Amino acid sequence: IERKRAKPCAIMGSRAHLMSARPERRSFMRFQRTYLNLASLVSLLAFAFGPFFMLASLGYFHIIRAWKDSIALQVGVLFNIVGTSLVTLMLVVQQTSFTFHDRFKTERGDAFSETQLSWVFKEVNAVQLGIDLAWDLFISAGTVFLAIGMWNHPVYRKVFPLTGILVAVLLFSFNMAYFPVPPSEAGSVDFGPFVALWYLALTAWTWIHRAKISSLAVR
Repeated sequence: IERKRAKPCAIMGSRAHLMSARPERRSFMRFQRTYLNLASLVSLLAFAFGPFFMLASLGYFHIIRAWKDSIALQVGVLFNIVGTSLVTLMLVVQQTSFTFHDRFKTERGDAFSETQLSWVFKEVNAVQLGIDLAWDLFISAGTVFLAIGMWNHPVYRKVFPLTGILVAVLLFSFNMAYFPVPPSEAGSVDFGPFVALWYLALTAWTWIHRAKISSLAVR
């Protein structure tokens, strides 16, 4: 009799324990969904960089061509468009590799040690580093030719072309000097952000002087 009475008590105790754990589990699941949604949003924004930069390059092409068309301008925009495909490919491969690496770290069990998994990740990560280098080479060439195409433009003058050529040549030179290791990982300077700042400044300057640029297009 005592044993029969003890079983319902044990069952009721286990049910009470599960009921008490459910709110915490629900909170964890909500946090996990929120984190995954946030990570997906960040990845989406990163993936959108390439297409938006491609559209921006086409915009610069039409703005400068309205003033003066040139082979340098056409070549520069062509390099930039190809570069945007490479940076999109690099970001997709990068985020995919990071995601699977994090998953493998939790699911590896006893098959691999932490050191082995780290070495495997370095081997796979070298792929996206190579694509990143290709992106830097194309954006360097595109920026140089685009800067040449806008030389003496009434709005951009010579300041933007000179600074654009400078940061693009430095980006290309440092990538070649430290190949296959990225300059930032070799303890040197990565001029990629400087090229990005140049394009941001170019965009801001274009927006400020949009009226004058529109008058050039009408002519």
